[in-house]
Amino acid sequence: METYAKIALGLPIDELFDYIVPGRLVASCKAGSRVWVPFGGRNLLGYVAGLSNKTKIKKLKEISSVVDVNPILNNRFLQLTKDVSDYYCSSWGQAIESALPVGIRKGVAVRAACEDAKSEESMLPEVTLARHDDYGESLKFCLEEIDKTIKQNKQVIVAAAEMEAALNIFDLLSAKYPDKSRLTSRKQNPKEELKIWEEALLGSIDIIVGTRAAVFAPFQKLGLVIIAQEESYGHKEEQAPYYDCRQVAIMRGSIEGARVILTAKTPSLESYYQVKQQKYAFVDLRAKQRRMPAVKLVDMKQYGNFKQKKTRVFSVVLEDRINKALANNKRVLIFINRKGFARYAYCQKCGYSFNCERCSSKLVFYRDEKKLVCPACAAKIIAPGSCPACNSQYIIYAGMGIEKAASHLHLFFPQAEICRLDKEHITVSENAGIIVATEKAFHQAVSIRAWTVAVLDSDGILNTLNFRSNEKVFSLLYKLSLLAEDELIIQTSIPEYYSERRLNKFDSDDFYDFELEERKAMKLAPFVTLAYLNLRGKSENKLKSKADYLYELLKEADKKVTVFPPVEGMPYKMRGAWRLRILLKANDAYQISKLLKKQLKNYRHSGIIVTVEMDPQ
Repeated sequence: METYAKIALGLPIDELFDYIVPGRLVASCKAGSRVWVPFGGRNLLGYVAGLSNKTKIKKLKEISSVVDVNPILNNRFLQLTKDVSDYYCSSWGQAIESALPVGIRKGVAVRAACEDAKSEESMLPEVTLARHDDYGESLKFCLEEIDKTIKQNKQVIVAAAEMEAALNIFDLLSAKYPDKSRLTSRKQNPKEELKIWEEALLGSIDIIVGTRAAVFAPFQKLGLVIIAQEESYGHKEEQAPYYDCRQVAIMRGSIEGARVILTAKTPSLESYYQVKQQKYAFVDLRAKQRRMPAVKLVDMKQYGNFKQKKTRVFSVVLEDRINKALANNKRVLIFINRKGFARYAYCQKCGYSFNCERCSSKLVFYRDEKKLVCPACAAKIIAPGSCPACNSQYIIYAGMGIEKAASHLHLFFPQAEICRLDKEHITVSENAGIIVATEKAFHQAVSIRAWTVAVLDSDGILNTLNFRSNEKVFSLLYKLSLLAEDELIIQTSIPEYYSERRLNKFDSDDFYDFELEERKAMKLAPFVTLAYLNLRGKSENKLKSKADYLYELLKEADKKVTVFPPVEGMPYKMRGAWRLRILLKANDAYQISKLLKKQLKNYRHSGIIVTVEMDPQ
């Protein structure tokens, strides 16, 4: 009797492929093993999802070879990746490969093998949301929970949103558990990544710290998963299957019976809602009586003439506060989360705009480098001395970036020591009177404190087409308030909006409850699930035609799923490809995923790349 293997391939094709297991390989071909198989004239690495004595396919090819005599992927791993595939509307093979290090995906042989762990009936995991105001509070709580787990002879995963935060956590854990802790990342050397993965599979280590992919670490006695700063968008994968580390942690907790701890300064609205529904436990680690800084909303409409494009960078209020702080040897932090010197450049004479040739994005001017850089694809050109259209030398660099803010500060406060804190400047002088910073201010191992903190550009977040913009601004302002000793100044052109939306009060429950009411009325997350069906292609006309056809195909296919007409992506053109997206809304992700998998199976889209992003951020 023939034996057939169900093979998952790392291709955007949502099906398992049947292959004959030749007699010489029957003993070594098992579920969870990697195999080489012929596919479309190529030899591809596949993953055995199961074996059978039956098949509906008449003409089948044989498996070429088996990589793993002993399986390296256990049933729990296969179940987890299948759940990821079903939720995030990807193929099973794509989900498997997103969870594995490069070496495993390339077929490198390993000495480790997994235990035959049987999948248990899924249950709601024990999830705890721990809110804190500083990392010390959070780390102390997490270390205590890690100690409890290790004493129970269980293993621990800690996933941070950025590598810098992961390094800080690892330094603490490795000091206490030097032989049992490892730091992992998709960006590290592939051999080192593979070595750590093998150690985890063998059970020779007990703690893995890393970024989002760490959630898939192959521990076989997992007891605890910690997602640090769960509200951070760094936990969202940027390519198919676009998984969210937080959601995968909860999936894994339900499969393996592991506890999940989510830490946050400003919890995501989704997690807050789960606490309100009593589905998550809640631990408040914040100090009971923390002194909040005074909050000053400064209406910038009173400054400058928009028609003449003359606007004031710093309000009179802010200038006065800076002068007083400097006179009293106090520090000031100016927050502006925009890179470069100017956000765009144009010719004053003819109006020519400097845009990226491959994208529909305006080029950002970096004065230090004397270059124009695309914010979408990172393409660079030397800043021209004259307009390429009319040869005029009147080039205007408009919009505010961190370099321009620092330049203005040097001009207005020549007596002060001023330093920048961003990706290119990561240290702060102890004597700095003024710090001008991007979000790098939040990534320091030791929080930077200032007497006065001012934010220049939070309106920019509110002006984006994103229903989460209020939540993002509240999170930003709350975190800035934690850095302010005396006062937080918010320069805005819409002060009444901040007051109406509770953005400047820092009463978290009040803001979250108000925002939840708004989301419920508008039928937005967390009350529904949203997804983007993204399409991109080199031909704009073909893309529009295919997108319109797909919209017509989907809009009446399932009454439980609402489908909206195609709109331009942001940016509309990126790396030479035009981009459109279709928004879908349903009560849960599985309804959307089921619809798309069914309808896209026979959808022909030569020259058009189609991807699905569930729970877009």
